[in-house]
Parts: sequence; structure tokens; C-alpha cells
Amino acid sequence: MDIRRGCAVTDFSQHHDVVAVATSDAGVVDGRYVVGCDGANSTVRNLLGVPMTELGFFYDWLIVDVVLHDGRVFDPLNVQICDPARPTTVVSGGPGRRRWEFMRLEHETLSELEARAWELLQPWAVRPHNATVERLAVYTFAARFAARWRHGRVLLAGDAAHQMPPFTGQGMCAGIRDAANLAWKLDLVLTGKAPDGLLDSYDQERLPSARQAIEFSIELGKVICVPDPAEAAARDEAMAPLVGAEPTDAPPLSGITDGVIDPDSPHAGTLFPQATIDGRRFDDVHGAGWRLVTIDPVPIDLASATRAWFAPIGGSVVNVGGDDGYRHWFTAHDATTALQRPDFDLYGTATSPAGAATLIEHLRTRLASQPARQGALL
Repeated sequence: MDIRRGCAVTDFSQHHDVVAVATSDAGVVDGRYVVGCDGANSTVRNLLGVPMTELGFFYDWLIVDVVLHDGRVFDPLNVQICDPARPTTVVSGGPGRRRWEFMRLEHETLSELEARAWELLQPWAVRPHNATVERLAVYTFAARFAARWRHGRVLLAGDAAHQMPPFTGQGMCAGIRDAANLAWKLDLVLTGKAPDGLLDSYDQERLPSARQAIEFSIELGKVICVPDPAEAAARDEAMAPLVGAEPTDAPPLSGITDGVIDPDSPHAGTLFPQATIDGRRFDDVHGAGWRLVTIDPVPIDLASATRAWFAPIGGSVVNVGGDDGYRHWFTAHDATTALQRPDFDLYGTATSPAGAATLIEHLRTRLASQPARQGALL
């Protein structure tokens, strides 16, 4: 791996089987694929000329990251203050650190807001003698996404592909999901175990979930970002009956409905659970990759050619028959075997060892014949 610090991408050109990337140090780096994980102001996205779909929800916020000199404990640990006088977010930044976020009001300039940082921290008794401001920044959060994340041999991920208000804490989570989805596909393509067309399923699978997270973040933002006192009073009155009620879970993110899944499996595209095995997490025991997880005591009889194909793509068969956590899941889903993808989404389920073997054969055929939707070069 070659890591270049202090070096920016200035341009790139796509060819039949390579992307030539020009850099600010007058160098050129060739790669079979380029992934733009370069943030909301993505250079890669801008060079591609990719338009963003704007959902029209913008607010300026001041971020103040603080290192505390004392060992103070904050209760509650994380809090969202919906005061129209100054909507504020306060969250833990890890041991000894804390973050405050203050919304800019309509009458303020960004420079005025930034200059008031210590004043805004005073209600929490945070002052220069007992704390150090580690980072001060003003940012404008956005709600937008690119309709396509693959453009030939160049792909977008994270904030380069989608941005959302911070209120659900899903921005980085969505980027991690992008990376988890794209990594195993790139690996199979680069090692010749799957055709280039497999990469077309990347945004096909990820965009619906990212859009749902963006839309839910907007809805929370509409509750939080209310600087008008009358509007805030109406909001509080509408929410008053909920005070003291049991908290409800956020709506689950949408699963994969169209992509590299078995369309005949009723639970395909949903997230597979991770239980513990003898007190250890499943991944710590069995690693990451394709996992054919079963509770069936009858061995799954894979053809020798299939078994020889499955292992090189990172596949293995794991029997968890004695684990109650998995047994309960399989019982509830009327299955005995589940094929988990490397990104923990379900490829499909089966109700018998023969069905499990068929599931692997289906995957083998699917990966070998993945059609190209956008092509390798635009």
C-alpha cells in the first residue's frame, strides 16, 4: 500500500482497464478502480461532474470540541436541546472530551457565532481555566445524494455520495455500510472471481438505505431546528402527550430488495444477527466473509467443485446448532440455514441441507453471470 500525505488529486482519466490519476506533486498514479471517499466537497465527484439531488434542508452550526481538565461526569451523557433561543447538541467525544454544537441564528454571521464560542459554553461551566478548545469549526449540514455512485471505473462512497443532517448519527454509519458493501465486490472483481458488472449492484443496493437515513434525519431536524418561539411552542404542545412515554425505536433501515440476493428467499436482503459463541462474538470466532450458518445437524453436502469455489471467495460453513441466540432466530424465520454476505446482509435462507447446497450453487451462478448495467468505461 502506498500512502501519500499532503498530496491532492487534480485530475484523472479513464481508459479501458485503468484510471490514470494526476496529483498535485506532478505525479500520476494508475489504478484499476478509483473510489472517491473524499467527503462532502469531493474532488472526485466534482471532476466527474456528478450532480447532487438536493432535498433543501440547510442550517449552519458551530462545532466546539473541548478537552476537559477535570474528570467531570455529564448526565445525561448526550442531550439535544430544542430551545428556540439556541438549538444545541451536546455529546460525548470520548474519555475527557466533549462536543458542543450550536445552531447559527438568522441574525448572526458565521464569524460572530465563532467568536462567541466560550460565551456559549458558560452554561456548562466550561471556561478557559478548566478546558481547552481542541477544534472550532462552522459547517453547513446538507441533505442530498448522488443518483449514481458508479461512473465507469470511478466510484463514490461516504459523504462524497450522500450527506445528511447529523441528528440520527447515521452519516459515518452510512459511509461504513458503503465501504462494507463495496469492499467484498471490489475484491472479487480484482481477483478475477467475479465480472466487472458486479460493481453495478453497489449503488443499487446502498442508495435506498442511504436515502431513508437522509429523510429520517430531515424529519428529526424539523423538530430540532426551530428558532421561532411560536413555532417551537406549537411543537412542544404537540409533543407534550409523549413526555414520560416509553421511547420507541427508530424505523429500521430498508434492506436490499434488488441486488446480489436470492430473490426466492423470503428474508434475503435483511441484516443477519450476530450472536455470541461461548461469550465471544461470532465474527471474533469465525472471522468475516461468506458464511453459510446452519443449525441443521445433518451435514450440508456441497459438490466438490462448489466447495473448491466457495473457499477461495472467503466462504465457509459454520454450524451453530448449540447456540440459543441463533436457534431462536432460525425458528422465528422458519429456516435452518442462512447464507451471510461479507457485509452481514443475508443472501438467502434455506430449510434443509439440500436447499442450502442449492443456495450456494445459486450464488455461484449469480456471481459468474452478473450483467453489466453501466459498463466499465463511460
